[in-house]
Amino acid sequence: IQKQIGGFYLKIEDTIDSLKSNVSILSYILENINEGVYLLNRSGHFKFINKVACNILGYSFQDLLKMHINDIYSNFYNDHWSDYWKTIKNQKSIVIEEQLKIKNGTLIHAEIETKFFEFDDEEYNLCMLKDIKTNKKSEKIFLQNEKLFKQIIETSNDGILVIDINNKITFVNDKIIEMLGYEKTSI
Repeated sequence: IQKQIGGFYLKIEDTIDSLKSNVSILSYILENINEGVYLLNRSGHFKFINKVACNILGYSFQDLLKMHINDIYSNFYNDHWSDYWKTIKNQKSIVIEEQLKIKNGTLIHAEIETKFFEFDDEEYNLCMLKDIKTNKKSEKIFLQNEKLFKQIIETSNDGILVIDINNKITFVNDKIIEMLGYEKTSI
């Protein structure tokens, strides 16, 4: 079937096949990306959720389509949602860390990158979701190790002095102060 639109002739079958192909590719990408992806409308209801987001949140696709974002965002309430939406709309893109309440009731730490856009006179918020509990655990272990390392350095029987690349002293332990006979504040 050929159709004239303005001064152009379109072969409808090719256009439909091309559109189907593009939709198939986009669907494949969204379902196979390593991040959770979901789409929210202005009222805060889910319009699309990929498998990764369903797995992270513990809900089925059908369950999430019936839910509001307040059901999983632990810090959001209906009055807060409108403020959040205004912020997203003005900034167009933000990254937040949020605690999400998953299906079993526990809270997880997540990083959510949000992108505001309009399509066919409707406003949407496209969200990319990362479960960062591993990052939080690694950060906690790092801080514990850093504290232990500082204790070891500060109580060492060896004098320790750290100098940066600009020859500025950035750290001294008590033993080096004692060995050099200086006051800690004068170094």
